[in-house]
Amino acid sequence: WSAGGGLLWRSQRTAGEDAPAPWGDTYALVALLGYRDEHDYVFSEEGTVLGLRYEIADQHLLSDYSYTRLTAEYRRALALGEVPHQTLEYGLKLGSAHGGRQEIPPFSLGGTQGLRGYARNSFAGGAYYLATLSYLRPFGWDWLRFVASIEAGNVYDDADDLDTTVHWSLGLGLRIRVPRLVGVEFEAGVALPLSGDSARFYGYRNGF
Repeated sequence: WSAGGGLLWRSQRTAGEDAPAPWGDTYALVALLGYRDEHDYVFSEEGTVLGLRYEIADQHLLSDYSYTRLTAEYRRALALGEVPHQTLEYGLKLGSAHGGRQEIPPFSLGGTQGLRGYARNSFAGGAYYLATLSYLRPFGWDWLRFVASIEAGNVYDDADDLDTTVHWSLGLGLRIRVPRLVGVEFEAGVALPLSGDSARFYGYRNGF
């Protein structure tokens, strides 16, 4: 287990005659709680990771506007069978925010943020959830793995607007783990939204 906290400063400025008024500054208190029981096998992992983060800023206490934001993430990876680095990974991400500036929604899905079968920022709002399930198996070499995944999630204006609407995305791709660059991997493939739209190519990098 781990716990921490700190102070987060955000500042937004604008310039030019036709520019909108700046949002100003906020000073938010941040609290963190984490749990990690994970084994690193270089080309795969096995175990559980949990993270919670809470931010709060008050316009009556140094900040130009008030907001709160709560996010949570759960991930688990399981080794499957006798094949090394064959794993089943699943996870859940949640988020809810209140107050703040509404010009840019705090959460979005689509593209590499999640629901990769949809265009970037297809869904945006003040609350979201994203559930993922992935099967990975070495593809010729341990550092190259085939990935089959399914994602389900949605974004709402507010957590009170939660309903039964779910957006689904299926994906097939390849994931490359670079052993000389610890914690760095690349993935590319094709994702298909179950809304009836056409498939999309995707690619992203984890790590620095």
